[in-house]
Amino acid sequence: MKPLATLCEPRQSVFDAAKRDTVLDLTDLIGDRIKPSEFFEENYVTEGMSTLLQEVFRRLEGKSEQAVFYLITCSLWDYSRGSPRFEPRC
Repeated sequence: MKPLATLCEPRQSVFDAAKRDTVLDLTDLIGDRIKPSEFFEENYVTEGMSTLLQEVFRRLEGKSEQAVFYLITCSLWDYSRGSPRFEPRC
């Protein structure tokens, strides 16, 4: 298997010092504090997030009784070293 570092090309904003400490939060999108295009340019909707959103909307529409969701997240950032990791930590 090829290493993640050779399979992924970071977007340019990753290297922008002005954006380095910026975290775009879903609540900022909902509260009209950021533009949808800006949010989705910087965030990738994973398969798990897509499933979560679908199930939440099914619940809100009364099409599901599912009320509890367990989220498992992975980080590609090693906070102890302050640098990217190339093996997911879940």
